[in-house]
Amino acid sequence: MIDLYLRAVDRATMDATLIAAELIAEGDDPVLDVCLDRIGSYAIVTDYDGETPIVEDVNVPVLGNFDRWDAIANIMIPPPATPFRVWMAPCRT
Repeated sequence: MIDLYLRAVDRATMDATLIAAELIAEGDDPVLDVCLDRIGSYAIVTDYDGETPIVEDVNVPVLGNFDRWDAIANIMIPPPATPFRVWMAPCRT
């Protein structure tokens, strides 16, 4: 299982990237072997200078092969030290 941690400036950008990477279909449905966990939009407070960028985060566990790294390269983030959610690998029979 591959865990992808993605961050975009808004949902429209996130959805366009997920479609380009073939992780979701046009109707927002994940494709086979892909789980989709929308963390959603939130503000990142980095300083008290009035700047609080709003970002859209999605965690995407991919159970199968993934070869569209070029499509998500601009929105990938390193795995967080404390993730919002943790996925357990499903059993395959």
